[in-house]
This record gives sequence, structure tokens and C-alpha cells, in this order.
Amino acid sequence: MEAVEALLQHGAHVNVQNNLTGATPIHCAAQSNKGTDERRVACIDLLLQHGADLATVDYFGKTALAYVTTEDTNHHQNPQLLASKLHPQTPPLFAAIQEGNLQQVQELLQQEEEEEDGSAARTSLYLGQTPFLFAVHKLLDDAEKDENLEQNHVRILMALLEAGADVQSASASLGGNNHKNPMQALEGDGPSPPLCRICTALQSAYKNQNNNNNGTTTTTVSILENLAKLFLEHGAVVTPELEQMLHTACRKNELPLTKFLIETIGINPNVKGRQGMTALQFAARSGKIDVVGFLLQCPTIDVAIKDDRGQTALDAARVNGKTEIVALLEQHGNNNHNE
Repeated sequence: MEAVEALLQHGAHVNVQNNLTGATPIHCAAQSNKGTDERRVACIDLLLQHGADLATVDYFGKTALAYVTTEDTNHHQNPQLLASKLHPQTPPLFAAIQEGNLQQVQELLQQEEEEEDGSAARTSLYLGQTPFLFAVHKLLDDAEKDENLEQNHVRILMALLEAGADVQSASASLGGNNHKNPMQALEGDGPSPPLCRICTALQSAYKNQNNNNNGTTTTTVSILENLAKLFLEHGAVVTPELEQMLHTACRKNELPLTKFLIETIGINPNVKGRQGMTALQFAARSGKIDVVGFLLQCPTIDVAIKDDRGQTALDAARVNGKTEIVALLEQHGNNNHNE
């Protein structure tokens, strides 16, 4: 602890994150198995006095609190005491979002804009999230529970966007950049952008709608569709993850999602994915006649594209014995030839 105090007195950044795990000093203090809990608590108190942020998450999405409540705490004599010190306090803006209080969200945004001469919607952080991402997660949590999504969800997101929120950011770090585990970065993995998360939730909502699982699903679908459009209006772009979602939807015959991704999100139906295959090739190979029928009606569809093995959609259907698809593709070819 004496070393910590000396470093802080000489200007060490109390919330600096290491490059390996994204842990801050408060994370390290919580994880430490050295010394007594009494000294550990004293170290945590010292860090808090110098402004340690309990809401910062590391590259694994964990706060310091998580390491004394979900990890093996056998080396702690009093994990309850440590936990009581490490509970992050929810900032007012995030609390208002959590409660769905649109008026308070608007007032706080205006107040912080005036006081800080900057956008609270862009710069505020809690649990590694901006207010906008926090609001998206709140909405998606309710959608996953099949709860009726109220229009306040949409209005809160609109207020945040109007206040300067970044619609494309997947996550936020202390430096304001997207953060991820360096191992995930090497693998090309990481958090999905908000538009992709909305489309993933929409995929589930479409399924529930088809299965008549819940009377509120129609409302949920409508709100999610409108949010996706809103995100596009504010600069959200098509990502490889969304293109992959289209290919998966075609392979699984998810027609509503396929239509939405092409007609509303604006994904090119001819974009290539795994093994150089297009949406039409995935659907044709899998024998998904509904999706194939829709794709053939798309004005820009190109049935002659070949994948990495030199096969067209017609070739893929023939090789896999999808006779209905073969007939549909041949009829499409004949109709185009006659025109």
C-alpha cells in the first residue's frame, strides 16, 4: 500500500488500464491474494480517495466488484466487506435511462451540456458503456424478456442521438475508443455495433411473431424495426457482421429478416461471404425455396456469380439435390432470356 500511495503522490493515473487485461489498479486490488483483507481495504480506500472509478470494466467486461462476488474468494477473509467498498454508484443519467424517465434524461443532458461544455451523451461512461449503449442494452433486455417495449425507449435513444451519441460505437473505454480483449482483436472478435444488436433482437422477435408466442411481439417488432431505421439515419453502416447475418438468415429460411436486411438495412444481396458464397447460393444449396423466391425478385440479384469452387447458385442446388430450387432458378433464367 505504501508503494501505491507513493505512486499516486507522484502523479500516477489512478484509472490507468494495463494492456494485457484492461485491469485498473482497483481491479488489481480486488483480485489480489496478498496480505490481509484489512490492508486490501485500506488500499481500496486510498484508490477511491484519489478518484478510482468503480464502474470501469476490464477487457472481459468485469468491474472490480465482479472479482470479489463471482470469483473464488477463498483467499479473502471478509469478501462481504470488500464487496461493500466496490459497489459502483449509478450516475444520474444512467439511472434515468434505467428507469425509462425520458423527461429526466432530457433535463440531465441539457444540464451536463451547459455545465461541462461537451456532450454527456458522448463522454459519460458507466460499466464501460456510454449512455447510448446503456440505453440500447436496457431496451434489448426488455425485448429478450418479451416485455412490452414502450415508446419511451425510442424517445430516450433519440434524445441521446440528438445530443451527439455515437451510433456506430460498440463499446467505450477510458480513452473513448472501442476496447476489447487483445486476444479477441487478433481473432477479429469483439462487441457488436448497436445496429447489429438491434437486428439480432429483431431476428428473435420475428420468430416469436411467427410462433404467436406473445401478444406484445408485434409492437416489439415495430419498435425494433423503427430503431434500426433511426440508427441508419444517424450514420450506422453495414458491417461484415450484418452481411454474415444475412447469409445465415438465407441458409435458415428466415424470410422476414432476409427482407429487412436487404430492403431496409440496404445490404447488397450479391455480397460474398464464407467460401465466396452469396445469399442466393446459401439459400439454393440449403433448399430454402421461400428465400430463393424473394431473392430472385430483387432487381440487383446476380444469379451468375460463382463461389470459390466455381459454382453458381444453380450448380449448388443441383449438386445438393434441391430439385424445386433447380426448377425455380431455371425458370428465372428462361424468363430473363425471353425478355
